[in-house]
This record gives sequence, structure tokens and C-alpha cells, in this order.
Amino acid sequence: MKRLFISLCLTFVLLITVSCINKNVENHEQPTQLISSEMASLLNKNYIEKRSVIIDSIYSMKDANAIWYSLEELENYIAYAKKS
Repeated sequence: MKRLFISLCLTFVLLITVSCINKNVENHEQPTQLISSEMASLLNKNYIEKRSVIIDSIYSMKDANAIWYSLEELENYIAYAKKS
């Protein structure tokens, strides 16, 4: 009886674990707009050396050349954009 109970519990845990795996996994194609980290660094360096200097002098303040969004914020925005 005790073995049957343990077996049932383990089976239940296994079923729950398996049912949670790959839930909400979507297959997406690789974006075509990707750039290498070297290219990103070069573009950022170019921006800082050329554009940022002009923007800083015109507005008398430092321009923000980087921002951060969490994955959750980006996913929420994408979901919102898809609904619109």
C-alpha cells in the first residue's frame, strides 16, 4: 500500500512536470536585422564621436545613448502592438 502511494505521488509529480515543460514556447525565425557586436560597437563609437557632440552642444545636456527594457516589458509591448 505504501509503495502504491509513493508510486502514485511520483507519477503525479512527473505528469505535472512534463505538462509544464514547453508551455508557451513559440518557434520564431531568426531576425534578419541582426548585427554583430563589433558592428554595434562601431556604430556606438561613431554616434558618440559625431552625433552626441552636436546634440550635447545644442541642448546643453548629455544625450542618453542607451536605455534598458526588461524582457517582460518588451513582450508586453509586442503583445500590445499585435492587438492594435
